Amino acid sequence: MKDRFQIGRSRASWMLFLGIVAAAGLALFVSLGLFGRSDQDAAAASINVDFSQCTNGGVGDPPEPCVVDATFANWVNGNSNGQKSHWSEDEFVPQRVPIKGLTPGAHTLVLTYDTVHGDKHAFDYVGSFDATETTSTTPTAQHANNNDPCSDILPSGECNPASPAGSFVVPAATLVNCAGSTGTPPAQIPGSFKIYGPTGTTITGLSYVSENVVSGSGQCSTTMQVDFTVGGSGTPTVVITYGAHIALGPGGWGVGTSASDISGSPYHTSVNTIDGASAGSQDNQLSTSAIVQATPTPTPTNTNTPTPTPTNTNTATPTNTYTPTPTPTNTATATATPTNTATATATPTNTATATATPTNTATPTPTNTATPTPTNTATPTPTNTATPTPTNTATPTPTNTATPTPTNTATPTPTNTATATPTNTATPPPTETPRKRNTPTPTPVPPTATPTPGSTVAPIVRTPPPAPPAPEAVIMPTTGTGPGSGEDGRWTALAGLALVLATIASFAGLLLRSRAGAGQRNGDS
Repeated sequence: MKDRFQIGRSRASWMLFLGIVAAAGLALFVSLGLFGRSDQDAAAASINVDFSQCTNGGVGDPPEPCVVDATFANWVNGNSNGQKSHWSEDEFVPQRVPIKGLTPGAHTLVLTYDTVHGDKHAFDYVGSFDATETTSTTPTAQHANNNDPCSDILPSGECNPASPAGSFVVPAATLVNCAGSTGTPPAQIPGSFKIYGPTGTTITGLSYVSENVVSGSGQCSTTMQVDFTVGGSGTPTVVITYGAHIALGPGGWGVGTSASDISGSPYHTSVNTIDGASAGSQDNQLSTSAIVQATPTPTPTNTNTPTPTPTNTNTATPTNTYTPTPTPTNTATATATPTNTATATATPTNTATATATPTNTATPTPTNTATPTPTNTATPTPTNTATPTPTNTATPTPTNTATPTPTNTATPTPTNTATATPTNTATPPPTETPRKRNTPTPTPVPPTATPTPGSTVAPIVRTPPPAPPAPEAVIMPTTGTGPGSGEDGRWTALAGLALVLATIASFAGLLLRSRAGAGQRNGDS
């Protein structure tokens, strides 16, 4: 009785031991991610996305640059309001997406922005991160510029704000009214997404996944996909940048329809997924308190009014011709002076003395001698004479003479001639046709020894039946690369687990049988 009790207790101990081993195996498999997780999720779990936007100094404060350094920390997550930022309608709010832990090669980022919020136009489209706060070191009255999205994240050799590793022009967005918004769609300011990182990093594509999708009462949003390639080696980091455009009212969508007319609550731009896996809660908001409505300034139109320009006509200038003027000369005329006749008075007679009367001798009067006066002779006034102006004479300019340029002459280029390339013809794959298991059909071989009279009977030789074939090994598909490589990895792991459990069970059964036999022998004795 005591031996049976001990055997039962031992059997229960072994069953408990088997349960513990099975539970431990399952826990190990789950912890390795072999159940409920794909390789894509496992890879994405090692990628870190950090989404932030620029704050450029509060409303009424001195402008600050979009930079993180010893003085400023102006790339931030979350909500930007009037205490942190000042923006005008028709400006671009810089956004950056640092991504760490990537592998070199192709990747995909998906992001969303609110086109309409509270029945008003919010971020109506996207463009360049440096369209408003530029990378120039020269500030303006409203903006400090010196926009730097990557120096606090990347090595100096991989971050030159004015010269990204790659860029891609933003395709024009579909601007429409949505969810109760009104107004006239404005012209879009062109821009680009830009990326910074190791050599070989670039953006390969931009596309709209969906546009102006109603996402709530008075809410609409647009989703974009960014395809990019990472260069370098190991697990490099890259920074993707863009700018969210603040919808313009007067001069754009119209009065009362734009971002500064949104009541109170902020509107959003967010990052959704990286390589198909969630990027976490990555969302930036802009509050209306940080936005000033832009006042359109009238642009002066330069009308081409024809002004009559005086042409220098060759007019005949009057020349002062010398005309000899007769100058009156006072000629000495003999004037008859009355002579006093001698009266019979004993008066002394005045003898007629010939008195030399000044006869106004012809003194050479300045007679305005014909001095060569500048007669304003008809000098050849510049009459816009047809001077031989360089009339673009047909000088033998290099006219791109038809030099025998390589015109991609039809050289026998391999034109992918229909060579008998294996075209993956639909050859029936090994469909695991049911193999004949070579079941040994014991064909009875009758003894052929027919007794002939007078002859000895030869001993009957019986041919032994063929040995049954060895059981075929179950081959599990192994298209993955190691444990955890998708569905195949899971099946391989399950098979391994089953094998371990079966081995333990067999060992336990043998042990139990041996103990039971020993107990029986003890009882018999």
